[in-house]
Amino acid sequence: MRAHIILSIVIITLLGMGCSENRTERIPIESFFSTPEKTSFKISPDGNFIAYIGLDNHCKNIFLLNLNNRDSSKQLTYQNDMNVNSFVWGDNEEIIFSIEQATNDSLRLYAVNILTDALQPLIKPMKAKFRWVQPSRLYDKGIIVAINNRDSSTFDLHKLYIDGRKSEVILQNPGNINAWYISNDGQVRLVMANDSVEESLMYRADNLQPFHQVLKNDFGSTIIPMGFVKNSTTNIYALSNIGRDKLSLIEYDLVGKREVHEIFSNKEVDLDWGDYSHYTNEMNYASYTVSKRNDIFSMKKLRKFLKRYLKKPKVQNLMLLMSMPNLIKL
Repeated sequence: MRAHIILSIVIITLLGMGCSENRTERIPIESFFSTPEKTSFKISPDGNFIAYIGLDNHCKNIFLLNLNNRDSSKQLTYQNDMNVNSFVWGDNEEIIFSIEQATNDSLRLYAVNILTDALQPLIKPMKAKFRWVQPSRLYDKGIIVAINNRDSSTFDLHKLYIDGRKSEVILQNPGNINAWYISNDGQVRLVMANDSVEESLMYRADNLQPFHQVLKNDFGSTIIPMGFVKNSTTNIYALSNIGRDKLSLIEYDLVGKREVHEIFSNKEVDLDWGDYSHYTNEMNYASYTVSKRNDIFSMKKLRKFLKRYLKKPKVQNLMLLMSMPNLIKL
């Protein structure tokens, strides 16, 4: 018995020595929680520039990478006592951004021209919150954003102009609208209203018409708009489980109040999400997860890119919709 105890002590000691010899250096916890120096990379609509938020003298600013001439890359903003919080590309030359000193600071929105570096304030500083409204781009030199300056619990749609024109309220929220969908011509044709029990999808022909209900989301049915179909102001891409037991990607007619056709679905699981391009008015991809995530891509240009830059062993689960709804493997 004593021999067994001694032998056990020897084995444990040897194992401990082996572990100590192979012990790797601990990674500092700061490495997991440190703030990255560069974030929010966004490519310009024409694909010639990449803008991102970087640090300059401990303040967050916007930097610009010229993909055609790296020597022309530059810092675009020079905030020395405030931080750039977020930004979007308004078009190929204008970037719209917000700055703040603290989370409860006044709202400040600006536009900066990437060619001339000209800086234009879009609103006077105000105690309010705002939200980007997709597509976040310029229409007639103006961008549409949601601001709660009238009522802190309600966001109205404002159009802010970069050419000096006075901003205007284009849609006052009755209190129950929580999502807006802008068609490619800048008209707010679709909204989602919520009464805390059910969601209602509301549509109108143009900005001068009243909204009318298309359908309701309840505990048993769901439709999630992705964006308007190309060259259409009445049809949208959406994730929906109406008439089926799984979320699928469909085309939906808002005027006829009917599903046009199913674009893609998976028999086993719901689709997780979909990405819609507001510049091409096409679906980029939809995704689902079974044992691992699978991405379904739909753009021909994206297929060419993937074939060129990705190797087949790495993309065995990657599939492409070359002409909806025909599904092919890469």
